[in-house]
Amino acid sequence: MRAPAVALTALTILALTACGDSGAGGSASELVPEDAAVYGTVTLDPEGDSERAVQDIAARFPGGEDLDAQIEKGLTEAFREDGLDYAEDVKPWLGDEAVFFVSKIREDDADAAAIIQTTDEDAAREALEKTRRDEERSYEGTDYVTDGDTAGGVVEGNVVIGTEGGFKAAVDTAAGEESIEGAERVEEALDRLPEDSLATVYFDGRKLLSSLGPEGALFAPFVGIFSEPYVVGLSVESDAVVVDSTLPAALVGLVGPLFFGSGTDVIEDLPVDSFFAAGQPEIGESLGKLVRLFGSAAGGQQQLEGQVRQATGLDLDDDILAWMGDLGVFAGGTSLEELRAGAVIETEDPDTSRRTIEVLGRLARKEADSGETVSELTLPGGGDGFTVEAPELPGPLHVVQRGERVAIALGDESAEALLEPTDTLADDPDFSAASERLGEGFEASNYLDFAPILELAENEGAVDDEGYQEAKPYLEPLARLLAGTKKDGDVVLSRSRIEFR
Repeated sequence: MRAPAVALTALTILALTACGDSGAGGSASELVPEDAAVYGTVTLDPEGDSERAVQDIAARFPGGEDLDAQIEKGLTEAFREDGLDYAEDVKPWLGDEAVFFVSKIREDDADAAAIIQTTDEDAAREALEKTRRDEERSYEGTDYVTDGDTAGGVVEGNVVIGTEGGFKAAVDTAAGEESIEGAERVEEALDRLPEDSLATVYFDGRKLLSSLGPEGALFAPFVGIFSEPYVVGLSVESDAVVVDSTLPAALVGLVGPLFFGSGTDVIEDLPVDSFFAAGQPEIGESLGKLVRLFGSAAGGQQQLEGQVRQATGLDLDDDILAWMGDLGVFAGGTSLEELRAGAVIETEDPDTSRRTIEVLGRLARKEADSGETVSELTLPGGGDGFTVEAPELPGPLHVVQRGERVAIALGDESAEALLEPTDTLADDPDFSAASERLGEGFEASNYLDFAPILELAENEGAVDDEGYQEAKPYLEPLARLLAGTKKDGDVVLSRSRIEFR
């Protein structure tokens, strides 16, 4: 018996196998302590549409038509390391519900456990006994086995495997301590996820910070963005895996530019043949919040602003961030020679953004390395800005403003597509249909089309790479990824769909 991470990995695999058995014992969630900062559920026995959807998706991949056998083979190998035969020692007692939790997080450890429903407590105890490396122990009348820092036992019709502190927490909860199941804060968060989710994870940043004790004071500037919990749910359709999540609106405004973005119409104006596209509203405001948050945490906001002013002569807020509106980013092309990429920002103050570009152009000329050329804008369509050319770039890099759009673009074609959009993603029926499948009210924020990415890789030599050839059969079934968000009160709902051919 090893660390809880092994049990969690097994739970993830089991969720796709329909290996559970209905008619199991007590609810696994009832053993999760109320103070858990992380709490997840996994369905071990999907039924109906979910079961068929898992099979349909699996059939698209090599060996997927025999999914159950493939998964059971993998589980057999995994459990063999613990001295168990999966088919004989584990599968017969598996129920149809499993959960995991993490609580009382400390500097170098935490209480954590995986809890798996069982249909046969005696068989489960026999399996656990085979994993015992140390002495058998007892806590509050419940016997358990240990192997180093890991403990395992049967509690109220469930197998509990985790740290010794995590196991004892489950025993205490079974004995009457408050459980996370039914807690209003938890239920309100999880109710925002689809009812057919095969797996869910609940993350409570407020509990996490409070459990850190004195160390949590270091994160005091971040308390506000963790006022609401964060949840993730995974569900399946016959041709897609869907990941739903929630985030506090304050957190979206901070990390959106770096991680997932919020929906904006700008993404629809990006080139129609983009294999990657992303959008973020009010990028200047978001980056400003990020600077203030981390500058405050590190005690260096004024220092950062001073460094920017010293290096550029520009005020970080007034000259750089204040004019930045919605952001769009794209990449396209199926070879390096044809590669197109760029970013466009809608300026809310054209005069200020124009002056900023002038200053950046002068700095670029001054700091240009040998072999680099920084000149007046060479874009045929004109505009205000400058052009950078360097041996390592496949084309000229334009930094240009035209009207109320500022673009940083690789090549003339990319710049024109951003400044004067014509054939756009909004005209692509595949993109439009995928956007509709996100659901009512969701605005697209990220888009990835896998076919041209594979074509680009092959045109640049991947066909001769043995690793790529091995991975290719698993990549070809992927069609696209589309992510989007919508507001729901003080919470932002995020949905990502990985669609298959």
